[in-house]
Parts: sequence; structure tokens; C-alpha cells
Amino acid sequence: MSTLEDRANEVNLYLSKFITKSPKIARFLDEPEESCIDIAIWENMPSEGLATILTIDLSYHPLFTWDGEPYTKERVELMAVCGIPDIDFMTSIMSTCAFCVINSKWFSVPGSIFHDVVSMYDNKLNMKHILFDFPWIHAEFLSTANIGGVQTRWLMVVPISESEFQYAIEVKSANALSEKLDENHINICDFNRPSVI
Repeated sequence: MSTLEDRANEVNLYLSKFITKSPKIARFLDEPEESCIDIAIWENMPSEGLATILTIDLSYHPLFTWDGEPYTKERVELMAVCGIPDIDFMTSIMSTCAFCVINSKWFSVPGSIFHDVVSMYDNKLNMKHILFDFPWIHAEFLSTANIGGVQTRWLMVVPISESEFQYAIEVKSANALSEKLDENHINICDFNRPSVI
């Protein structure tokens, strides 16, 4: 894994074993234009009117724990599903999450919550924050895989409300929140869905 482009090619090669359709690739730069992230977009997947969105080179970058220690067990990529009209909105959210990992060294594992990442783009929506969860869409190939010698985990980007965030804090368990979301069969594509708490 010598360059960012090499990593994107490795991840794309892995994905092409499962997705025959070529994606649209969008590149995002941070404000100083020092870091970039490439995001692949497949429209009408997993079904008509929806889009599957994946980062493809976030796993080039190492992870660090909240204590600042290197996390060598695995690296991550992000995935999301949204309505086609919300692609630009979701890719902006995902790029911000990615830059929080790359530049600010925010720890990203299942159960991590990135605060205010949705509301920084639109504070009128019911959903405000992002919970990273195990993928339950495309789980057959978007879980963990050894790609180019790097153990790579996909994290599903799940928008959550303020009350859902507070619930996870109160019970000290993002996993408990994830179970609540699952029990209520939330529509992860709806940024204005009713809160389950």
C-alpha cells in the first residue's frame, strides 16, 4: 500500500468481485486542501431510487484510539445508503467523517458516534449525529476483509437524533442504541425520521 491511489485501486478491485456496475467517483478535499478522500457512488443500488456510497481509500490512513495510541488491529472504510436526491448531502457528511478520522484522529469503530456531523450541514433535520454500526446492507461483502494485506472493516453510517445520542450516553452503550434502532426497523435514508427514544 504505497500510495493513496494504490489503496483506492485495491479496494475497487475487491469491490468489483461483488459489484459489476462501475461507480461514479467523487473526490473531496479538506479546507486546507491537504487531505482528500475518494467516495464511490452506485445509483439504484441496493434498489431503485437508492444509492450505495462507499469510501475507497480511508483505509490508507491508520487509526488511533481516543488516547492517541495507534490501533493496529484493522483500518476502516465507511458505507451508507440514501435516496438518490440525498447523494450530495450524504457524501458531504461522509467526507467530514473521513476527515475527522484522517486529520483529527477520531477513533472509528462500531459504536463510535460522531457528534453534530449531520446538523453542521442542516440543523433543522431530526437527525443530528452519526453512529457507526456494523453494515446490515451488503453485509455479505461489506463486513471485514483482508484487502492488499490490510484488515479492512466497513462501518455503516447511521444518522441518529439528539435524544438517541443522549440515550447512548445515559446507558453508556451505543450497542444498546443500535439494538433499539434495529427493533424499530428505522429508515436509515430518512434524515427526518421519528426518533425511537
